[in-house]
Amino acid sequence: MPSTGWSPSRRQLLSTLAGTGMLGLAGCSQDGTASDPDDGSDSDDSPNGSTDGGGGGGGSGGSGCPQWSGLSPYDVAETDFAVVPSFPSGWTKYRENHLEKTVEVGYGWPESASSASYPDLVILTQVTSPSEKDANSLFIESGVYEETDPLVIGGTELLVGLLERDDGAQWQFTAPGPNDTYYLTNFQIAMDNEDCYGTMYELGRTVLDSLEPNTETTL
Repeated sequence: MPSTGWSPSRRQLLSTLAGTGMLGLAGCSQDGTASDPDDGSDSDDSPNGSTDGGGGGGGSGGSGCPQWSGLSPYDVAETDFAVVPSFPSGWTKYRENHLEKTVEVGYGWPESASSASYPDLVILTQVTSPSEKDANSLFIESGVYEETDPLVIGGTELLVGLLERDDGAQWQFTAPGPNDTYYLTNFQIAMDNEDCYGTMYELGRTVLDSLEPNTETTL
């Protein structure tokens, strides 16, 4: 999709995020219904193709917290994702949605599975309409997010906003796409045990820093 030159206003951006659920909490699909967990058959449990996640063990929360030791890239070729996310090896795909305004993919720690939901989650959500680089500065200026450490994707440094909650956190940024386009993107962590915040935060930031451009995107 070539650049449209679209420059959304603050009201348009806030309306877009509110409408797609990116300002809300993790745990429901974009249509407001719970998504069924995948059986994990396409999760990569082997070290082949995995990258060092830098985390694992119990982190600051001890052995009862989600465990991870490496990340495996998720196949988003020929989709509207602007970036390739990597998720903890051995975790289970929670959902993948391709909707009119957004695309998203998320993984959950299998040990915390409960019926049709995972209390311990990592979810990447992206608006499919192009925006300006660092468009999320509007949300930082309005106090919705606080500015945090920048993100570098494909050699481009990006402004990142952070929203912390008792049960998780959200990072927001614009992911670089083809033809000098950028796409508003949100990455979330969610947990059942507040004592596991350190472990999940470390995992979330490691996933963010592993993002790479999707050279096969359909955008």
